[in-house]
Amino acid sequence: MAYISLVTLGVQDVPRATQFYEALGWNKSTYSVDDVVSFLAGGTVVLALYGRDALSNDANSPATASYAVHVESPAADDEAMATAAAAGANVSAPATRMEWGGYVGYFADADGHLWEVAHNPDFPLGDEGQVYLPGLEAFAEQQQQQTEATISDFVAGTVVSSASAVSACVRPSNSRMTSAIRWRSGRRPISATIWRISSASSKQIAGSHSVVDTARMPISSS
Repeated sequence: MAYISLVTLGVQDVPRATQFYEALGWNKSTYSVDDVVSFLAGGTVVLALYGRDALSNDANSPATASYAVHVESPAADDEAMATAAAAGANVSAPATRMEWGGYVGYFADADGHLWEVAHNPDFPLGDEGQVYLPGLEAFAEQQQQQTEATISDFVAGTVVSSASAVSACVRPSNSRMTSAIRWRSGRRPISATIWRISSASSKQIAGSHSVVDTARMPISSS
């Protein structure tokens, strides 16, 4: 539960707030409901704009904002809420099934900051709790392509550096290296993907060169 999936701001006027944040560069999801709630993607955390009174009613506590942890199932939601309560949280609204199909609970920390633990079956989750909003596939594809380009540049630099380091003790046997590096899952952490691709590149270098057998090298008589 050590992550934030979504931040909800309780606002007075949802359309006005949505227009403001779109002007700042946030991208509105088609999952949004006009005049009720807007879900906007910008980075690794989703921004939700929700009526202040509606948020307070859901949380059973006066609220202007909440921080949400999204989990993969109602059972995981119950477990997270129990963990928070055991740690000393004040549970203002026990996890319950919502009319829109989700499962949500609220608690506050010792300083009164409101947290939401939610399971939304319409929100796919990444490995680290990040939410993938419906209706933003084109935007997500653009981000993925940018990530692939960054990783490809990283790997290309790794291959060149590694090849230079071993050039004194290897003989090229195949000069063609594979350049098609595919991102297998947009939901993996970038660091883990770089590690996997870097490891594959190292193996690729080893497979593209034959190590000189020093035992068979002629020994100079001088």
